Amino acid sequence: MKPSHDVDFTLISTSSGLAGISHYNPLRCRESIANFTPADIYFGRSQTNLLERERIKRNTIQN
Repeated sequence: MKPSHDVDFTLISTSSGLAGISHYNPLRCRESIANFTPADIYFGRSQTNLLERERIKRNTIQN
């Protein structure tokens, strides 16, 4: 199977035979949450980032 670069975590085997997660990429933006990182949502930065995006968009359209 070809590796996928969209995978955000790595499964590992444990002594009980269950899979665990050894790594999760918290810096990757998620399309399902409006292209924010999970940390942006958790720490309440999404509204600030939306306002910044709108400001940049307005400036781009004006110039």
